[in-house]
Amino acid sequence: MARAHRNAACVAGLGYALARRLPRSALTVAFELPTNRRIDRPLIEGAALFGIGWSLSSLCPGPAVAALSTGALPVAVFVAAMLVGMTAHQRFVARD
Repeated sequence: MARAHRNAACVAGLGYALARRLPRSALTVAFELPTNRRIDRPLIEGAALFGIGWSLSSLCPGPAVAALSTGALPVAVFVAAMLVGMTAHQRFVARD
């Protein structure tokens, strides 16, 4: 594993461990950590789709929104596709 990947994994792990120990969030009244530990088909499909999109575009969704300020066409296409996917999911898949 490359050094940057190890560093990112360490930071994420420490952040998660710290979040579980804090009594409350700075922005909300309480933490809302997931209680469902079941790995089901929608989770696997969503994770695979996220990974495929990330690897094909080399863009993570959060930084891609920030990268819109560069005016690069590939970033704009990625963010537009991401928004279309989010809208389609909300309209056709979400069950809440």
